Amino acid sequence: MADLGQLLKSYSISAVRLESLPQYKVSGEWENFKVYQIEGKILRDPDLEWYLDLIAKKEKEGASNIRIRVIDHPISSYLKYEYLAGYCPAVEKGSDVLFIDRSDYDEIKAKSKFGVAGDFWIFDSNTLVSMKYGDEGEWVGAEIVDGKQELVAAGNFIEQLRNKTFDMAHFSTLLKSNN
Repeated sequence: MADLGQLLKSYSISAVRLESLPQYKVSGEWENFKVYQIEGKILRDPDLEWYLDLIAKKEKEGASNIRIRVIDHPISSYLKYEYLAGYCPAVEKGSDVLFIDRSDYDEIKAKSKFGVAGDFWIFDSNTLVSMKYGDEGEWVGAEIVDGKQELVAAGNFIEQLRNKTFDMAHFSTLLKSNN
């Protein structure tokens, strides 16, 4: 398994993340989401704070942090929570968060030569890390994917996705019309 924390700390040019699951049952975040559902409160957790500080540090060093989030319609309360608790603060720290409709994602994925299923990170255009989750979205681990061919295919896949993405402002409009 890959040491994701070390990879996040060590990138110097770019970190690109694809999130394609409808929801993530990651320890800490999932419990905070449940509080949000019941009380409407956004709680912070130490892992998120560490990540937000890292984004700010990397941005000052000239490195980019890009996240592409696949979305379903109607927009779920979980995705709204992610937007408020994670994406808005990440953008404030310098991250670029983009969204793509699942139908566009599925169409591009079907035509792609990219073989890694699900979520991944690309660090500095030279390290591909496949993210592993269980059936319910619970975190299992991360694994470095060997092979230049898969790395190139992942980069091409991201570029194809980016052609169909939209930004936070547009997503905010979708959220408002979803209520």
